[in-house]
Amino acid sequence: MDLQNTPDYIALHKSDAIDNNDVYSWNVPQSYFTSARGNKCYVSLVECVISDGNDGDLVVKYHGGANANNTKNDGSVIGTLCLSTSAANPKYSYNSAANVELLINARPSVITLSVSDIANATLGLTNAVFVLKFTYLDPENSNMDYSNTLYQKL
Repeated sequence: MDLQNTPDYIALHKSDAIDNNDVYSWNVPQSYFTSARGNKCYVSLVECVISDGNDGDLVVKYHGGANANNTKNDGSVIGTLCLSTSAANPKYSYNSAANVELLINARPSVITLSVSDIANATLGLTNAVFVLKFTYLDPENSNMDYSNTLYQKL
């Protein structure tokens, strides 16, 4: 395995977040990230556990990201959670079949997430843990890709 491509993972606990009207932010120390990497990376939600009294499916939004949009203009959808139909013990399960990868500046000092229902009402959470994966882009290749997309002077 190539260590240069080894991703970073961060578990964000709701109990450690700054709550701003049910939009949650975490101040992230730079020591949580590997520093010898490129300046751009993809962030994806790889696991999520939510304790909530809501009785419907949930949408997790990352506030930031350069390659995704949302018609509500309130964050980029990074994952969805479906509520099981078990009446005795309903649980949310994260639908991670195809993780959304948002392009961001590497090593963010603040991470902001929110959770909404399917009607886009932002929800307050009782408790939650979000596990994010940071996959770094190779600096040489990303610089080359960027320069190849520039228009050339005629």
